Parts: sequence; structure tokens; C-alpha cells
Amino acid sequence: MVTSAAPRGPAAYTPDVAADPAAGRRSTGFRPDVEGLRGIAVLLVVAYHAGLSRISGGFVGVDVFFVLSGYLITDILVGQVSRTGRLDYVQFYARRMRRLLPAVTLTLLVTLVAEWLAFGPMERIELSLSAVATALYSSNVFFLARAVDYFSAAADKNPLLHTWSLAVEEQFYVVWPWLVLLGWKLGRSKRGLGILMAAFSAASLLGCVWLTRKAQPWAFFGTPARAWEFGLGGLATLLPAMPAMRPALRWLGWVGLLLVVATAVALGPSTPFPGVVALVPTLGTALALVAGAQGDPHLGVGRVLTLRPLQWIGGRSYSWYLWHWPALVLGAALWPGMPSWGRLALAAGSLVLAALTTALIENPIRFLPRLVARPRLSIAIGAACTVGAAAIAFVAWRDASARGGAYWRAAHDVPLVTTQDCTTDFTETRPRQCTFGDPASKTTVVLLGDSHAVQWFPAFDRIARDRHWKLVTLVKYSCPAARVPMYTRVLKRLYTECAAWREQALGRVLAMRPAALVVGQFARKGGVSVRPDGALDSLSWDAWRDGLHSTLVTLDSAGVPTLLLRDSPGTGRDIPVCLSRAEHRGQPTSTCAVPRDRALDPRAGEADRAASAGLAHVTLLDLSDRMCDAATCEPLRDGVVVYRDNNHLSDAFVRTLTPALDAPLAALVAGR
Repeated sequence: MVTSAAPRGPAAYTPDVAADPAAGRRSTGFRPDVEGLRGIAVLLVVAYHAGLSRISGGFVGVDVFFVLSGYLITDILVGQVSRTGRLDYVQFYARRMRRLLPAVTLTLLVTLVAEWLAFGPMERIELSLSAVATALYSSNVFFLARAVDYFSAAADKNPLLHTWSLAVEEQFYVVWPWLVLLGWKLGRSKRGLGILMAAFSAASLLGCVWLTRKAQPWAFFGTPARAWEFGLGGLATLLPAMPAMRPALRWLGWVGLLLVVATAVALGPSTPFPGVVALVPTLGTALALVAGAQGDPHLGVGRVLTLRPLQWIGGRSYSWYLWHWPALVLGAALWPGMPSWGRLALAAGSLVLAALTTALIENPIRFLPRLVARPRLSIAIGAACTVGAAAIAFVAWRDASARGGAYWRAAHDVPLVTTQDCTTDFTETRPRQCTFGDPASKTTVVLLGDSHAVQWFPAFDRIARDRHWKLVTLVKYSCPAARVPMYTRVLKRLYTECAAWREQALGRVLAMRPAALVVGQFARKGGVSVRPDGALDSLSWDAWRDGLHSTLVTLDSAGVPTLLLRDSPGTGRDIPVCLSRAEHRGQPTSTCAVPRDRALDPRAGEADRAASAGLAHVTLLDLSDRMCDAATCEPLRDGVVVYRDNNHLSDAFVRTLTPALDAPLAALVAGR
């Protein structure tokens, strides 16, 4: 979030630089066009999060904020260093703390209390850890370490996800003043500083483009990959006055605003972002800023940006950004299946909270004369807020861990194979082959498939050890054995690595000629179809059947005894989370049961049967009755949690199925 000019009162607006003479040039004055851009940016973000389909790319509002931050902070820093040859870091960071910490600390503490009402203890373990990271301005690193996909449905579960951008901005503030001072010392001019900024920003942009392709979460959440956006704003402040260009710049200002709005409408969650695409809204923001700086900010695009509603929203944009996402996430937790109008109502209600926070907390503390005159006191209070909020969040984590540990362990009950570097990464095509059981055995069993093959590993590992067989794993996440095209949300493109990996893995199986092959895979909407024009569409069950049949024919023709596992029933809900919430609210565990006819898609079973029909070496095994009775699929079986999320079986439950898997596999091996 940009942290510049904000209203002192309902009628008079005062920028940071004017409110604090030690910060820089008083001549900068209030920029109403900047306030309007802040209003547009937060409206785009809130509209996107509220689910307005026409604003499918509203997440670019954060990029607008990044450019604004770089522009305004660089303007302050350059003004100070050009006048005095030095920077007052104490004053700079004191102003940042007065501006940012009171509102974010209040939001964080209120969110922690609300989480206790909305979520079960198991969920609050992770949420409290994210609160600790938020208090320490490192939540972007927290979400990055967990490989969170900002655009996935799972991301909607954390009411503090949006704080990643605040963390990026604060980390930028740590580095940028030193870079500005270094550039000025070396170049002794705005030109020299501009060259250093341009080189810094270009390197960051190149890294961002590369990471967007190879490891998108690093590009999205990583400060180094986002630094160029701040740098672009900083470069815009260094442009000299160009009176002769003012008429043209007015038009460029309109172009800039159009670029911002167009990307917010045209982009979507499937767009590889940030990458090169992020240049469009950021350059648009820079054009609008330059247009306002070179002339009257009330002319040209300023006619829109200075509208009173935008000015009012812009003055409360920081607090609105803080409140809107927790309101939406917590509201959805308390009201499952909330309609679109409910999300819009929550977004509007959070604006009321933002207005109160701005009027009662943010501005009074920010402009408190005693704090303005004592920057070290501001820093001390800011540090106390940071440490205090982190400590409270840590206590909340300890409490949640004590209450929800059992369900947390079920959710993190993952197969050993996932911790042994045996699963092929998304960008890899060469299979990783691991051996378990008895490595010296002459009887080899291979486990092939995606994460739904991995979930069966505990049972087959036990079988291999008991029978002294060699167990070989060939697994790759989100890549089924069926020959179907896949789309990866992680890389946000067609999953070409999956097709290449699959053929190599099948080649290894044929070369090994194992005593038996076990195939497990996620079979519900397991891929995409590619139309003649290259566009992607949902894969039909007929296409899934044909792709699976193609794979099975290859194996059958080579005489490989194959055990095809029907995919486990789907739940449509995270079972450990549901059980934790039910216990917290005093509800029975049956609350989390799923009707059998909803958990088991008959089309999936029919596709498996049709794909394997007539193949002498292929056996289809359906264990659905071990997980579901005639009417429902229960979340607990004999006290064991069945699932570790919304579709993967837990390790503990799979172990209970060992006898049911042992008999047909042993028969397959013996028959060969």
C-alpha cells in the first residue's frame, strides 16, 4: 500500500512532506491526482476480491500502489538529499511507523479475535503463524515458503493474505533510502541517480519475468521481483520539467489511466502474473503521475482523478485495504455459500471501518505533534506495537496448537515419499525414481501417477516390506498416468512437462518389466482439452476415458500386470478443517459427512471401467465401499480421520486399507 498523502481532516488535505518539514521539500504540495489514483487502485483491489467478474484483473491495483509508493518516497528522499547531501533515517522511519503501524496493529488484533469466532483451532494454528509474520512485516516470505497460489481458491482461507504487499513495501523501505543516497553520492545529480535506479529496476524486471515463467510464487510475493515497480515510480520523479510537452502529456495521462483500467478488466487469475504483463498497469500509472506533475493536476486525466468521491476513498485507501480482506474471508467462513451481494455488502461495511480507523486512529497518531517532534519516540512506540502484536499472535498460536493438534496432525499426515525428494517438480520432465521395501528383491512393484498415487504409498510400502518386495515410485504432482493434456495453475499454462514426464516414466516401467504396476491418479476434471485454435477447455469424461485407455493399452501390450485404482471419493470440503470447526462449535462429526452420490461421480467410475475393459493384464480395484456406506462418506472411520484435505486420504487411514490392497496386488504378482 502506498503511504503518502492523507487527509488531516474532512476538508483540508495535507501530504506527508508538508506535515513533517524534516522529511523533504515543502514545495511538493498536495497532489489530488495521486489521491485519486489511490482511490482507483483500492477500488480495483476490493472489486476483485469481492468477486465482481468484470474486474477480473483488479489485483493490478496493488501494482498501482507499488508505483505510487516508489514515486512519492523517492520524491521525498531526493528532495532531502539534494538539499542537505544526507538523509535523516530516523525521521524517515519514524514517519513510516506513525503512518503504517497503528492501523495495521489494530486490524491484526481484531482479526485474531474474529478468527477465534469463525475458525476451528486447527485452522488457527496456521492463521496465527501468519499473524506473527504479518506483525514482523514478513508475511510475503511466509506465504512464499508455503508456495501459496494467490489466485487459487485455497488462498481465500487466510484473512491476512493481503498483507503480503505491506511486507514487500516495508522491505523496500529498508533498502531504497540507502540506494538513493548511494546513487546521489556517486552521480552527484539526478541523472546519475537515474542511471543507478534504471539499472536496479531493469535487473529486477528481468528476474521477475524469468521467475513468473519458472516459479510464479517467487515472482508474485518476492520483494526482489517486485522492486522494479517501485523503481519505475522513482524514475518518474526524476524527469525534468517539460513545459512544451504539457498538452501532449495531458493525453498521455488519459492513456495511462486507460492502461490501468483496461488491464483490470482484461486480465484474470489464469494470466501469468506479474511478468511482462505487469508493465502495462505500472507504465500506465507512471504516465498518469508524470502528466499530473508536469502541469495542473486538475486538468486532463486530473478531471477524473480529482472527483470528490475518489478523493474521499483515496484518503481512506490504506485502512480500507487493511479491513476489506479480513471482512470477506471471515464473512465467508461464518456464512458458507455467501451470495455475491453478501460479499459486496461486506466490502462496503469494511469501508465504514476504514473511515472510522482513519479518523480515530490513523490520522490522529500520524499527526500527533508530540510524536512528530520526537521521531525516536515514534520508533520506540512502533517497535513496541510490532513486538506486542507478534507476541499476542504467538500466544494465539500456542493456544490453537494445544486445542487443534490432532486435526492439524491429520492434515499434515503426508506419505514418507513426499519427504524423500522422490516427487518430480512441476518444471522437471525427468522422472525421479526412488526405491523402498527390499532393494535386493527380484520382485519389483512400481507405483505410478500423481499425488493421488502418492496417497496410497503407506499401504504399498508396508506390503513391500512385509513381502520383501522392491517398491519403486514414479510420481509427479498434478500429472496423471492417463494421456490427457493438463493445465497447471502453478505455472499458469499448459503443462507440457507433464506429457514429457509421463512418456519417460512409462518408458522406465516398460524397461523394468515389473511384477506389478499400480496406477493411482486424480480423476475428477483431471485435465484440459485443446481446441483447434489453441484455446483450452474443460476435459470431457470421454476424453479422459480415451487418454486412460491409451496408457493402459501401452502397458497391456507389453504384458505389464497393472492394478488400476479407482480414485478416492471427493469431499468438496477440507475434512480436518470441518471436523475442527464442528468440535469448536459443539457440532457432531456427521456435520462433515458427504452424500455418497456427490462424493462419487459415476462418470469417473464408468470411464475407468471402459478404459480397462478387454485388457487382459489390467485389473480395476474400487475401494469406495471402504470409505463410504450406502448413503454417505463419513469423515471418520473407527476414530481415524479419513482425509487430510478435501481430496487426499490421510496416511493413517490408508494404512487401515493395507489388507484390502495386499490381496489383489499379491494375486496380480502371483498370476504373472
